[in-house]
Amino acid sequence: MNPVSGGVVAAAVVLFALGQTNFLRDGAPSFVAEVVSEDESFVVLARIDADISSLQMDRQAGGARVERALEVWLVAGDYTPISLGVWPKGEIKTTFTITVAIPWEIEDCVLVISDEPLGGSPTGAPTGDLLAVGLVTLEL
Repeated sequence: MNPVSGGVVAAAVVLFALGQTNFLRDGAPSFVAEVVSEDESFVVLARIDADISSLQMDRQAGGARVERALEVWLVAGDYTPISLGVWPKGEIKTTFTITVAIPWEIEDCVLVISDEPLGGSPTGAPTGDLLAVGLVTLEL
């Protein structure tokens, strides 16, 4: 291997490694949550991207009840819960696009998953059982 191609390969390896450690990203933090039921029978891992425009969710355990839907909510303090959407039936992983302005700091909120009628809450607020809750924290 000539010195130039060796240098290119070395640079590519370094850039790949830096990209894996978030060093080359824009410096904005991402956020995570473990959304879990009290008995740990329902577990979802969540990641909110740095610009707070998408939420990736990965269901590790549990699921929707028969003829019911899982709805995901962003909640902080006394603010009205914001629905991020209904989890697609049968999917283990999903991504929700966050299209609403969040009136608080993202680290001040929790993610909540509720049990709703098919199609989601008919009122725009959680109406069913709260299945799991998880505090949003800064990703380390």
